[in-house]
Amino acid sequence: GKNGNGWYEIWEKVDDIGESPSPLTGKFERVSRMIKRNNGSIDSLAIESNENNHNIWYFGDNKLVRVFNDQRLDSLGNELNPGVAFFSSYEFVNDSIQENFISYTSNISKYQKERGGRKFKASVDKEFFQFTLSFDGGEYTQYFKKIN
Repeated sequence: GKNGNGWYEIWEKVDDIGESPSPLTGKFERVSRMIKRNNGSIDSLAIESNENNHNIWYFGDNKLVRVFNDQRLDSLGNELNPGVAFFSSYEFVNDSIQENFISYTSNISKYQKERGGRKFKASVDKEFFQFTLSFDGGEYTQYFKKIN
């Protein structure tokens, strides 16, 4: 601006979409999750997305944007669990996906920042994508449906 109060943005293309598509290229929305514990118990939940609660993954050919929000308000109406977003690169490694964080919102956990990414078992077909993370005591699986 004339008085030195202007601003600008420079954008850089970071991925091609559809030039070398992966089986995941596209947009996926979480539809359910399941926790399977080593003691045999299973907890599953169907999930409907809305403006305040969603988990959407946008896959380019080799980059990924994840947007997650699970609104939980305290008794005063304050957000307890602010949404988070990640921009990552990804690659297939055997039956898994290796995700490497490039950028993320400031409210990710210290644990996630220190790791810089994650590797998870994954399977993909034309309409669905699922991934499984192991934890002490069991496995956590999320199911995503491809959407337009």
